[in-house]
Amino acid sequence: MHTTTCLKYLVLAVVILGLSACSSSNDSGTRTLETTLWEFLSYAEQGNVQPILTGTTITAVFDRNVGNVYGSAGCNQYSGGFQAENDTLSVSQLAVTDMFCDSPEGVMEQEQRYLTALEAAERFEAMGTQLQILSSNELILLFRATGGDNDIT
Repeated sequence: MHTTTCLKYLVLAVVILGLSACSSSNDSGTRTLETTLWEFLSYAEQGNVQPILTGTTITAVFDRNVGNVYGSAGCNQYSGGFQAENDTLSVSQLAVTDMFCDSPEGVMEQEQRYLTALEAAERFEAMGTQLQILSSNELILLFRATGGDNDIT
């Protein structure tokens, strides 16, 4: 094979790999809800922003293959069903493990607020590494994508 032919194939392979690496977002920079590990940062209700308690981690993974959302609620693990189409989102039938955590102070209250807000979800906005989940009562959950390329598949 000639050097120029090999070079053409190499360039083509690099372009294909580059395009596949960008498959988790569209042209506007919007990351898909699914295939991303989202870490909860804060919630806001009617403009009052409350950051997550120091020492806690809350996560969400939306798995379209089985129609489930799951993650850590700060103390307990949770899972449930979800449906997303365009920018609408509904979360239902959350099941939660039954552990009690007393540290940091307020972790159980934070967990309950998070799970209640997640079940009240009506729509979402995913842009870059940020995810906002919104409900009709002006409750906003703010997440950020975590890990290398953020794909969990």
